[in-house]
Amino acid sequence: MFNENESTALSDIVKKQVSKNKSSISYRDYDREGGKGIGYGMGIPDLSDPRKSLKMTLGKGSIVRDGSGNVMVVDEYDFAGGGNLKKLPLGEKVQALIDAVTNPDISKYGIAHLFAEAFGSTEGEGASVRAKVGTAETLGLSIEQLNKLPTLEEYESKNKGRIKQRKAKAAETVEPIKETAVAQEPEPIKETATLKVKSGDSLSQIAKDNNTTVEALAELNGIEDVNKIYIGQELVLN
Repeated sequence: MFNENESTALSDIVKKQVSKNKSSISYRDYDREGGKGIGYGMGIPDLSDPRKSLKMTLGKGSIVRDGSGNVMVVDEYDFAGGGNLKKLPLGEKVQALIDAVTNPDISKYGIAHLFAEAFGSTEGEGASVRAKVGTAETLGLSIEQLNKLPTLEEYESKNKGRIKQRKAKAAETVEPIKETAVAQEPEPIKETATLKVKSGDSLSQIAKDNNTTVEALAELNGIEDVNKIYIGQELVLN
């Protein structure tokens, strides 16, 4: 979770706090500026400084011991600000952010934090920090100092309102979509329409009366000369 320089700095901070019989880390424990360097008006921190980086990425935390003798720094990330920005209706959230952008007292970092408050996680929803710092031996602590630290179990019991246990969601079984064969209705059989030539009929008139063409009738009936049809001759019309 942390690089080598940050891990070394965190170990030093934890050792110092435990030696003072403290089981927590606050902003002022990272550097001289302490809490003064935190707020909506602060500038963008120099993250190349491991202590400033820890102050911004870890922030406040509790020092506890687990069942295996490890010293840990733990916390729950949330952005529940004093203004309850998260709980405002969407329109009011947006207006609050617009006001923040135009406010000269709020820095770029402060605006980013306000966005996190408005749309990020709230208590009980954020990610949990569980950072193993070392053992009593590696940190140079006595067993007595180690045993004075609260246990991880005690911490989680005390902060259960902020910790959201996320159960692994079982993989959903996707049933294959069964395509139901749609019975296609058979196309209706077209009845062949015929006509017997009468006296006075012509192929052009028959074509006109039956909404077709002379050429179509000639092709259907094998007529080579469209001017020659006979009385009583049966013509196919379709």
